[in-house]
Amino acid sequence: MWTERGWLFTISLLAGLALATLLVSVSDASAFARRALVIGIDGYSDKALEVPGGRTREDAVQVSSALVIAQYDTVVTVAPDSNKQMFIATLEAFLDTVEEGDMVVVFYSGHGVEFNGDNYLMLRDATAALPVTKLARQSALESVAVSQRGLMDALREKNPKFLVLIINACRTRADDQAILGGAIDIRAPQRLSVRQPSTMVIYATASGTPAFACLSDDKECSTDPSPMTVFTRRLVSALSIPNLPAKDLYEMVGEQVEADVSSSIGELQTASLDDQIPFAEQKQLFLGPVTADPPFVRASPKPIVPAIRPVRDTQTLALNVQKELQRLGCYKGALDGNWGPSSQKALADFAKRSSFDFGSKDPSENLLETLILEKGGPVCVVDVKPQHVAVMAVNGIWTFSSDCNSGSYNGTIELNGPRGTLRGLVTGAISDVTVKGHSLNFVNKYNAFGSVVEYWSGTIAKNGQSVGGSLSDTTGDRCIFSLAR
Repeated sequence: MWTERGWLFTISLLAGLALATLLVSVSDASAFARRALVIGIDGYSDKALEVPGGRTREDAVQVSSALVIAQYDTVVTVAPDSNKQMFIATLEAFLDTVEEGDMVVVFYSGHGVEFNGDNYLMLRDATAALPVTKLARQSALESVAVSQRGLMDALREKNPKFLVLIINACRTRADDQAILGGAIDIRAPQRLSVRQPSTMVIYATASGTPAFACLSDDKECSTDPSPMTVFTRRLVSALSIPNLPAKDLYEMVGEQVEADVSSSIGELQTASLDDQIPFAEQKQLFLGPVTADPPFVRASPKPIVPAIRPVRDTQTLALNVQKELQRLGCYKGALDGNWGPSSQKALADFAKRSSFDFGSKDPSENLLETLILEKGGPVCVVDVKPQHVAVMAVNGIWTFSSDCNSGSYNGTIELNGPRGTLRGLVTGAISDVTVKGHSLNFVNKYNAFGSVVEYWSGTIAKNGQSVGGSLSDTTGDRCIFSLAR
């Protein structure tokens, strides 16, 4: 017979074991390195593919920032105007950082298309119309896009513990002869060989549906002030929540995006998931910050709201609204029930970031219910730009060494950036040198051996004293290079 003391002892023991299991899971999650490749293609050569307001570029900036804040070991951001050669150079530099047993996350925001059983992520030189014949279309795609299957297979060669892809692109169905609607969209995924255990693919929208760039009825997105696409703004917010399991993050973001799109423009966008992570390992997979605290527990996405509203005096109502705005990260003032400028600013901040239009700056029962229904993490996340290495940190003389297919080369180079010139072993002019966070990318053009173009991509050490990366050129030569002070 169970006595009251026996029950209490059993409950305490079970609770202790549960907490121990959760803490072990968080500890396990910090036992491997987390590395991310972030892609946001914006500078499409074909103007028909332009994304309003450069939102895909900003997606990459904000996701990179969130992952840096979450203390990822490596965050490499692909240049937004990358062509195929530039992308490959950056990918190879990223692969050099990945070791067996790591967690690898790839985020992509841009246009895509499904062809011949594979998904292609479109780079700078993509066009809104593809050749008619199957052979010509295949050749065109291989020159301007990245195969999702090929990308994942290349990453798997490094034997990571987890591989997570987040694809923020449309999945509306395209006709077999041409891409419809003047835009390239990603079609329904096939059952590809890339789906294997320890792999998770998060799609911003379900098969056959679009992913919206903004919550506005016009193509220019003139009424939506957010600099990010609809899916990414919610993703970035969720990435700030400590110890939120990846699957819970997907469900939370999916629910929020579906509600945003439905309430704002009356359309449907439903996220989808290909999850091949064994159940026993799911508690180790966190995309956001990992701390020693117990894992985040999601509240019910559809809480019950009383049908009969309680009658509140004005000050009590204002106080309750302040509490909800504080919970959502929007209100920093005193919880006093006095509805002043700081409270109005907090409400305006929430409305801007969640795309709600309340029609009034004053507290109301409808407003309070809306805030109560807004579950999950903070909505008013501070827009943190990635850390920029100061221009002075990259300008000047560097010792250069490389190991190339054609041989080994050493010497010194002089770099003037972030947009400037490179002079060194072969004098030439740099058309575009960019420094973002700890990523350094540039294109070196010279005529010593005919018209040759080099594509450099590297990662600057946190102390700013060294750079490691890879380069390729139009002659087919490939190198692993290093720069040092």
